[in-house]
Amino acid sequence: MSNLSAFYGGALSPIASIQRGTTAVAGGGSTATINAVVLAKSYVQASCSNGEHSAYAPDYRGYGYAVHANATLTNTTTITLTPGQSRGGSEVSWEVIEYV
Repeated sequence: MSNLSAFYGGALSPIASIQRGTTAVAGGGSTATINAVVLAKSYVQASCSNGEHSAYAPDYRGYGYAVHANATLTNTTTITLTPGQSRGGSEVSWEVIEYV
């Protein structure tokens, strides 16, 4: 397809690869293995769901915490997912985009 785009004068895609997945994250964190990427040309983004996200103040009113996790490209083949302010586990959907 990229050859046809060049032939017709279209721009080539600046994206080399996109990898997506879902990982359960609890307590101390989790990792996900991906195909190798060039770190200088890649980034990871993540979103969470399915975690317990309430806490109780001394007066026993419920206050919500955002369920979130931090996602980091630890090396060329590993994403490290660390839970944020959540008492229970979370399910994290992640996406790694590598540019040419």
